[in-house]
Amino acid sequence: MKRLLRLGFRLAIPTLEFFKSTEPCLQSDSRHSTDPKSDRYLVEMKGVNLRFGNKTIFDKFDLKIAKSERLVLLGPSGIGKSTLLRLLLGTLPPESGRILFKGAEISHLGREQLNRIRTHIGMVFQSSALISSLTVFENLALPLRELTEKSEPEIAAIVDEKLHFVDLDQAKSLMPAELSGGMRKRVAIARSLVLNPELILFDEPTTGLDPIVARQVSDLILDLNEKAGATILVVTHDLQAAFHIATRIALLSQGRIVESGPPTTIKTSHNEIVTQFLAAASYETPPSPQMEAGA
Repeated sequence: MKRLLRLGFRLAIPTLEFFKSTEPCLQSDSRHSTDPKSDRYLVEMKGVNLRFGNKTIFDKFDLKIAKSERLVLLGPSGIGKSTLLRLLLGTLPPESGRILFKGAEISHLGREQLNRIRTHIGMVFQSSALISSLTVFENLALPLRELTEKSEPEIAAIVDEKLHFVDLDQAKSLMPAELSGGMRKRVAIARSLVLNPELILFDEPTTGLDPIVARQVSDLILDLNEKAGATILVVTHDLQAAFHIATRIALLSQGRIVESGPPTTIKTSHNEIVTQFLAAASYETPPSPQMEAGA
């Protein structure tokens, strides 16, 4: 049975490998160690190129994510937002260019070294990716049991702490099928926290949720940043969530960032690509929670 659960965990969460090893192994790239500004950035992508067949996904792509910021990457579906998360996790290598995490080059590391760096990164999948045959408690406990040497009392304490953070203390004995869409998302967020990552990646966190629940999930992401101190990267096409969450917004188009800045700057941008995207996406934006509540 234990082997079956382990197999199920790997099938349900393809990026299990990024949890491997619990010891930090981050050695700064010597080419960046003399730059005092590099300490500001948790992630740096420099000149990254990637194509799928004849389609260019990233073209000399540059991106920096400062420590403790909440960056939202906007762009239409199919533009490469989720692919960027795969690059950061190391599950997809770039054709060329450099990707650094805390000053360490990660784009061409061996599996063991990459896995050690991945312990610093949490991931919340669009589908939540909970294992349907395990309770909420077991979903959170499994990575701790598989990948750490913690005792069962220690594991139970960590699971309780993370479920309390997402306000699901009473849900630990429930099965995923018994959870609403919003609850599944919150459980997935709690699971991403069990190893206390410095960076948390969110793939379309509000997709498929009603406006009120989407706002609750957005508020929870704010709490992760403000209370837990995590750096946040969200990829989405949901304008309402983007402007609520972000300290900085970047718009991806044709393989590059066409504009980046605080939400107020993006809202008032005169860049034609930005204004066209905002106008088009506004038609897809759900009504505000206040409007929904008053309906």
